Amino acid sequence: MLGKLLAMGVVATGGLVVMGIALAMVGAVIGLAFAVVALAVKAIPLLLIGLIVTRLVRASERRRFAVYAADQRWLDS
Repeated sequence: MLGKLLAMGVVATGGLVVMGIALAMVGAVIGLAFAVVALAVKAIPLLLIGLIVTRLVRASERRRFAVYAADQRWLDS
């Protein structure tokens, strides 16, 4: 009788440990997912602003250093 009670206690303790580890892993995955979402919410606007500024700067540099067709024909002649 005492042996069965002790065995049931060991099985219950093992089950609690396994459930605790499983829930900790699920919590870690959910926490990492929220961290990635929070980082994306902060980083995406900054990346978009950087992309827009970079494209504007490159477009202005192209216009400034561009050789017009008439000038190119004069240079080729």
